[in-house]
Amino acid sequence: MARSSCDRRGVLGALGLRLVGLAGLCAIGCDSMSFTPPRPPELSGLPSATRPSVEAAALGMRSIDVILAPRGGEDIEYLKTAARVQAGLDKVRARIVEVPGAGPELSDWRARAEMIDQVAAENPLAIVIEAPAASIPELSKAAAAARGRGVVIVALGRSLDAEADKSAESEPESKSASTAREIVVAPEPFAWSAEVLVADAIRNAENGKLDPQNGALLFINSTSDPLAQDRADALREALKSQGIETIEELRFAGPDGGGREKLVEHLKAHPKITMVFATDFVGINIADKLTEELKDAHPYVIAGYSADETHARNQTLTGQYAAVGVYSADRLLRKGINAAAVAAGRGAEVPDRVEVRVVMHESNRDAALPKAAVKEEEAEPIGPNSAPENAKAKTKATIELKD
Repeated sequence: MARSSCDRRGVLGALGLRLVGLAGLCAIGCDSMSFTPPRPPELSGLPSATRPSVEAAALGMRSIDVILAPRGGEDIEYLKTAARVQAGLDKVRARIVEVPGAGPELSDWRARAEMIDQVAAENPLAIVIEAPAASIPELSKAAAAARGRGVVIVALGRSLDAEADKSAESEPESKSASTAREIVVAPEPFAWSAEVLVADAIRNAENGKLDPQNGALLFINSTSDPLAQDRADALREALKSQGIETIEELRFAGPDGGGREKLVEHLKAHPKITMVFATDFVGINIADKLTEELKDAHPYVIAGYSADETHARNQTLTGQYAAVGVYSADRLLRKGINAAAVAAGRGAEVPDRVEVRVVMHESNRDAALPKAAVKEEEAEPIGPNSAPENAKAKTKATIELKD
């Protein structure tokens, strides 16, 4: 398969492949996302398939309602498909809540807070909420109010309870015994994966006779998901810990946000940069494609995060990327729906925090600069006896995402 283009056709192609993967999971019916902590002794005699509360709720048409962060329409449609697949595996009803007037450019989350109030009044099984990049008081208060009505809140990415906790310090009696739980479903700390990404990029740069001290660029798609800046911050700290002092940021807004043009312009204006770190698939794909155009004038090493694990594996095996951490919002959403379904049936079995692993793929220790002119279908792993470090996915998560 040829390396994906960074234009919209390439991005849409990747989206299609991801949809095929989800459809395959649905057809197989394999509960690969199942949250399966040890069963308590008092339930050990029940069949594993017995989930009375969830089944009864499903028959009553109560749903797990999902409120997503602002993003483009294509990404919303993909996440809707992911939600339907996971709901089918968990035998529950999931609904992506439409927020009137809330497009991808919406910076004010008050409309989403209002929808939480409306949804909570319908007595859902749970509400899954994708948390914003920074705390929004109105959103936190709406989530706290829903919990006060007995609705379980599953927060994706980070807790929504920050503002509620502050108010609780002055009004400890405001929380009643009937207040429902908040379950946080989040990726394992990005500091762990960022450390690997930076170390491998430095190694590949040195193998390619480039000086890592010349500088690194953080290439950030600001519209990808609310945790994009968290990944950028983790990369920045990892670079600093390795003694890299020249660290720059370049932002763009999605596939149509002029990312390619901005990156070309920036690299031409800063010819000493030797490492480019992207925070998502769109960014890493742009950096990848540009190596063909800039390889003679400005060689650089590529590393970062991507939602496309197949692409990440192929590109690290051939040395095109130094390393890739696989992070995708759809995995977080699916794990959130799974946790909500289990909590609705056997709430005590779900911990307050569930972590989703960031799978790492690394190039061979002898890899150097990207082989820009070699297409994936023509490329071979580096060396006949090489042992790529990515042969075994690395993770430090205490609770694994089974996929």
